[in-house]
Amino acid sequence: MGVSGPDRFSSAAARSEGRPRQRGRWTRSAHGVREDPLAIVTRVSRVEQVANEYVTTFNDAVASGDFGRLLARLHHRAVVRFENVPGVGVLEFIGRAAYTAAYEQQPPDDQIDVVGPVRTESGVVVIPFAWRRDGAPGLLRLTIRHGRITQLVASFG
Repeated sequence: MGVSGPDRFSSAAARSEGRPRQRGRWTRSAHGVREDPLAIVTRVSRVEQVANEYVTTFNDAVASGDFGRLLARLHHRAVVRFENVPGVGVLEFIGRAAYTAAYEQQPPDDQIDVVGPVRTESGVVVIPFAWRRDGAPGLLRLTIRHGRITQLVASFG
């Protein structure tokens, strides 16, 4: 028989119904919002999953020479920007036609590894990486909306 009235939410009421006692230690985010620790872990895990999926897809594309799956992750109006490109500086491509042509004309020829903690900064997934061939560092910044990358910024060096 269930417990009714004011005691129905108490720990004693939960135990009497066979439910485990639940104790959460809520924390305050940087914005002062109370957050459930499980939600924080889930969000961090999701960020790491996004990073791992992107890096795996990138490395598979480099190995096969087929960048179709990688480019399918991008929104059709995505901005793809490369910063500190040796000998060039900044390259920016806006929209599917532009970034697809860029990958066709000069595809990456080396794979990458995540070399530091993946994090978010103002909703942007930040992935520190290094090129496998020479260990040169870089940083990927992915802005994701509705499951698609709307902005990709790759900084080299």
